[in-house]
Order: sequence, then structure tokens, then C-alpha cells
Amino acid sequence: PMVLDGRQINLEEGDVRELFSAIYYLLAGRRVSRLHRLRSDEIYHLYLGGPLRMLLLYPDGIGEVITLGVDLAIGQRPQVLVPAGVWQGSWLEGGVDFAFMGTTMAPAYNPDDFELAEREKMVYEYPQFEVIINRLT
Repeated sequence: PMVLDGRQINLEEGDVRELFSAIYYLLAGRRVSRLHRLRSDEIYHLYLGGPLRMLLLYPDGIGEVITLGVDLAIGQRPQVLVPAGVWQGSWLEGGVDFAFMGTTMAPAYNPDDFELAEREKMVYEYPQFEVIINRLT
């Protein structure tokens, strides 16, 4: 179980983390957010620009591409929850200059909880997303 202690949380594994973290994040031009996963839930919030495309690959072998944007009428989402342990990566479509976002995590981000994906392993496990995986790894 997790135990709250002031502004920190003691995780079952014996690790101590801050309760939450929040950052601003800018993706511009041809840059991508490389395919990675985290041990905490992460919520993305779009503030300016976009839309931004996100690949989510779930542990059960299912994957999806979603759009972080403000045009709700066409299915874009201004906020997206990425559950802990889900592989994620993002990119801008052609013609989009930038996306200025924030991410909020609980428990807080810790670099020890960050894992970059290995291209060959990801393509083997999620072959239907090979083209996108190659772009994000």
C-alpha cells in the first residue's frame, strides 16, 4: 500500500516520491516525444498550438493513436490520461508548428521511473504500429 507522509508518498516497493509534479512542455517542428513509459499516471493538457498525435501501446497488446487538440467536434481531446506502464510517444502532423502542453503526474515524475522503448521489441509486440514505432524510436 501507499502511505502518505506530508508532501511525499511511500510506495510499496520502498521508494519515496513527491505526491505530484507538473511541468510545461513544448514540442516544435519535426521533433518527437520518443516512445517511453513511466511508473506513474500522467495527464497531458494542451494549452496552445497543436493538434498533437499520440501513440499509446497498452500492456495487453492493444494500441491506439489519439489526437490531443481542442476541436472536440472531430474527436480531439484537450486532456489525455496515460496510465502508468503504457508506452507513449507523440509527434506533430505536417503543417503544425508547435504544441505547448503541460503534464501532471501522481506520484511525481522521477527519472528512475522512465524507460525508453527498444525499437525491435516494440515492433515485435505491436507490429500493426511499425511505421509509427520506427518514427518514435
